[in-house]
Amino acid sequence: MKRILPLLLILTILFSLTACLPEGPTENTDPSSQFPTVDEGTGLKEQIKLPTTHTTVSEEDYYQYSFLSASEKVACDRLRKGISEGKNNVDVSDLKIPKDTATRITRVVTADNPQFFYLSKTISYTYNPDTNCLLAYQPMYTDGTAVDTFDGKTFTEAADRSKIDGQIRQFNAKIDEVVSAIPVTATQEEKEKQIHDYIVSHVEYDTDGANHSEQAVLPRGYDAYGALCEGKATCEGYAKLFQYLCYCVGIQCTQVSGQADGGPHMWNALLLNEKWYLTDITWNDPVGNESQFPTYDYYNLPMTEMNKNHVPDATSLHVPECTADDLTYYKNYALYTNGTGAPVNYESILDRLAAEKGTYVPLYTANLTEDVREYASYHFFDANAPMMKYIAQKGYDFSFQTSFVISGSYIYLLLEE
Repeated sequence: MKRILPLLLILTILFSLTACLPEGPTENTDPSSQFPTVDEGTGLKEQIKLPTTHTTVSEEDYYQYSFLSASEKVACDRLRKGISEGKNNVDVSDLKIPKDTATRITRVVTADNPQFFYLSKTISYTYNPDTNCLLAYQPMYTDGTAVDTFDGKTFTEAADRSKIDGQIRQFNAKIDEVVSAIPVTATQEEKEKQIHDYIVSHVEYDTDGANHSEQAVLPRGYDAYGALCEGKATCEGYAKLFQYLCYCVGIQCTQVSGQADGGPHMWNALLLNEKWYLTDITWNDPVGNESQFPTYDYYNLPMTEMNKNHVPDATSLHVPECTADDLTYYKNYALYTNGTGAPVNYESILDRLAAEKGTYVPLYTANLTEDVREYASYHFFDANAPMMKYIAQKGYDFSFQTSFVISGSYIYLLLEE
């Protein structure tokens, strides 16, 4: 976690993050009458490897993949395998797949496999114009500086494969480091929260990169590698890293692309205890707040709440029905008040704080107003307040600092060291 500075009050303002999604994989669909044969290329020596400490989500269970037909799944498997090996050409001619499904398959591959950070935003394919069936895919790769090209006849292997191999090794090592710190025995909810909090505390929003989505070589903030290994990300990088880390600990997760407050955006849907929830980790990372407290305002929400300002693009990916609201942050981890009285669940939250030896306690208020300072000053510092009496009665040896932080709809009371 980043160091919490002693602050009297920080008011974090969340704003719409625009221009944070590139168009997604661009297909070169102009076939050559000669049906050019592209060789498999140099390939990669390294592959992304899921950690072995947890039971992980298998490729067969990836969410978007489940909606493909049998033949489309075979094509998807081949393309996925080819990309993992860094092949320049993936033959699917024997599958007799209509070219109209070419984009559908590439979207599934890119949406289900955030670990392919070295895949560029362009995937070409060739097809037979007589049968309108796919012949082969030509994935293109990037090392973060250069990107492959294909003009319909000639494939140029511009990305440095040895550099990508080094990035894959670095990515694998960092993933192992993060995942090994998450207890195998933790519940799915606990694993999700540790992943969420890790990303928020180690990644910052790449404001500059968000304004360069039209570049041929996208900034690394658009992928999971940039978020994890370079510590900067646009909404796409946040969502992809969150998705992959969820895979690593056995949590089904998918990307959701669309509009948020009128701008292009990406967030996640995840499956916890057989129920789907929506989380926007980008909007939970308070831009400009040096304390780096997450807001949790967009944490495990149902569609009815998220869709107030997030509109999924229904034409590209399947979005799960998310109706549950029992795992929102304030119902599980925070003190909660919707009025002037003491938080309704303060006993259980204070007991957990004492047992886990935490450093702060969050308070969720449905109506954050100017009276918040007066509310906190009484309930957290006055010896006659119910919470303070409970702390004394239980013999807990913690007290709160007179400073506190406001982030989104949450007030964070810091404990005295």
